[in-house]
Amino acid sequence: MQHMQKLQEKFATVMTDNANLIEKLKDIEHQNIILEGETDTIGEYISLYQSQRQALRLQFQQKDNLINKLLNERSDMQAISADFSSLSQNYPALTKQRTPSKQLHWGAPAQTQSPQMSAQSAS
Repeated sequence: MQHMQKLQEKFATVMTDNANLIEKLKDIEHQNIILEGETDTIGEYISLYQSQRQALRLQFQQKDNLINKLLNERSDMQAISADFSSLSQNYPALTKQRTPSKQLHWGAPAQTQSPQMSAQSAS
């Protein structure tokens, strides 16, 4: 009888341990499901981050291209402005050398005074 009682106690202990292990297994499986969901969420955040980062890289590249284009245009405009400036400074000297005294600066012949104007200047 004593053996039977020890056997029953051992059986009860093993059944209690088994129930505890089953409970721990359920808790671990539940935590695993939660962690899988969090892993999926983290993966989605990583994908979102990568797509947003790619969009930002594209925007920065477009901005850099625009800045380079504007710098090139600015350089071209500065060269044109320098050309115009040198032409405008040299224009009076060029017109004196090239135009006869009876022509205007733009190459049109000078107009003679009308008869009324010459009569008024004579008086």
